[in-house]
Amino acid sequence: MRYRRFQNGVSALMTAGALIFPAVVYPEAQLPLPELVEEPVVSERVHEQTKREKAELEQRMKVLESELAKQREATAASKDKQRAAEAQMRKAQDELAKLKSGQKKKAEPEKKSDRSEDALKSKRRSFEPEMVFIEGEPFFEMGCVSGKGCQGDETVNPVNVKSFYMGKYEVTFAQWDACVEAKGCTYRPRDQGWGRGDRPVINVSWQDARQYVRWLSAATQKEYHLPSEAQWEYAARAGSRTKYPWGNDIGTNRANCDGCGSAWDDKSTAPVKSFEPYGGLYDMIGNVWEWTCSAYEKAYGKTETECANEEDPRPRVIRGGSWLNIPRLVRSANRFWNSAAKRGLNVGFRVSRTH
Repeated sequence: MRYRRFQNGVSALMTAGALIFPAVVYPEAQLPLPELVEEPVVSERVHEQTKREKAELEQRMKVLESELAKQREATAASKDKQRAAEAQMRKAQDELAKLKSGQKKKAEPEKKSDRSEDALKSKRRSFEPEMVFIEGEPFFEMGCVSGKGCQGDETVNPVNVKSFYMGKYEVTFAQWDACVEAKGCTYRPRDQGWGRGDRPVINVSWQDARQYVRWLSAATQKEYHLPSEAQWEYAARAGSRTKYPWGNDIGTNRANCDGCGSAWDDKSTAPVKSFEPYGGLYDMIGNVWEWTCSAYEKAYGKTETECANEEDPRPRVIRGGSWLNIPRLVRSANRFWNSAAKRGLNVGFRVSRTH
């Protein structure tokens, strides 16, 4: 009984103490609350700006694509115009060559029949080469007048070229073999297995060619010779001032060379008259190198208009390039040389005469 009263008193005191002295919570015992971090919000205005920039970029790309397409069309049209211009140039060059030939005939009408092709054929022996009359030019400029692909020995050089006759095509195996049969030529060259007949004769030296023209002159009573270097270039140009008589591009199937686009490129010679003529002459470009009568000098002086004699030790000029050579070497202005005694499977010749 007494104990229960004591217990009750203690409880009352504890209750009163709790009211007077509340519990203390120390700050270090409190855990800090996490701070609230707001997520970034993209406003509608930013979205609209991005859309506008994207649309502007897409529009600029369309404009650029349109301009690029127009440039491509313009380039294609420009190439078509260039091809058309070259075709007109070729036509004009052929007409100019015909006019030059006609001018001489008009100036000397009494000799017209002598220079007509029919008259020449009627007077020509079966073994005699066909010839084309070339009207002279007192102020002809030899050398790289096109300014394209020029070499160091092709400086422009004015010369006086008098009128002459030039072989319509290169001397053929058939014509050479006629000389051998007549015992005018002592050497029978190999044809490399490509055939003889109307193929240009090859494997002949400058000395061999001179033997042929001596026989031909005696057999026909006409003064044949190898063309001078100036005569050869003048005839090859056919009135042009471009890399080739038809223009500055080699084109396709206009000649026989390594890159000319013919059936014989880098394989063999082609039969004469296989390609279109220029100025009435066939195969002045490619097929075989052609001997001239001139001695080679790196700088033009007088040798290009003269013929060397057989005792001259200098090499001889060859012109025109061959089936074995790249387009750069078959230009009208390109020069090369060979020893007078040397023979080659891509070297032949054509003849000329002054009367």
